[in-house]
Amino acid sequence: MNEDGGYIMKWFIITSAAAAIIVLSAAGFFVVHFMDNTTKKSDGGMMKASESVVQFKENQVGPEEDMFVEETISEAHVLLNDITGYGDHTKYSKVNNNIDAYEENWEDISLHLEKYSTLALEAAETIEDATLRKDVENFAALAWYAQETYNYDALLYSHRVIHDLDVAFNNENKARFWNSVNIALDEGESTNNSEKVEEIVEKVEMDQ
Repeated sequence: MNEDGGYIMKWFIITSAAAAIIVLSAAGFFVVHFMDNTTKKSDGGMMKASESVVQFKENQVGPEEDMFVEETISEAHVLLNDITGYGDHTKYSKVNNNIDAYEENWEDISLHLEKYSTLALEAAETIEDATLRKDVENFAALAWYAQETYNYDALLYSHRVIHDLDVAFNNENKARFWNSVNIALDEGESTNNSEKVEEIVEKVEMDQ
């Protein structure tokens, strides 16, 4: 190969590598800043579901109520994915919106959140296992508080709890896990996410 050909080949390799780095960096930026599954495990955030200790226990609910609990969790997860996924959660933050758009965005989802908060409470009444029942009640409290007060944190954590419940209870195959539910933790154990959930739930109870 002549010198000009060698130069062109080197230039092509260098520019191709640079373009690949730019694309990967942009993709990483998008994931970190726009998905509601961003925090690292060291921050108490998401971890690989395969790393979790979630195991569905038999007889956590009565056989007749099992389907109702399963469907409620699954449908609520679909709803919260639609609301918070792919950066849409930013629509419910005062920081990112003017006041008119902010209030209109919340009005669009409030009835849906209230509906699944009510259904979750009904489902919780059929659950025999106290730990699982508390996790479902936590979701109900977070979803209710989010729509009642337009609370952005409550909305985010309602999604994280229902995501984890869908993985744990319905054995939903998800690549990630928030570690925000008590059934995934050993007795006395906690994570940043589970502690934040309890913090918001305590606020809900005090404000009622």
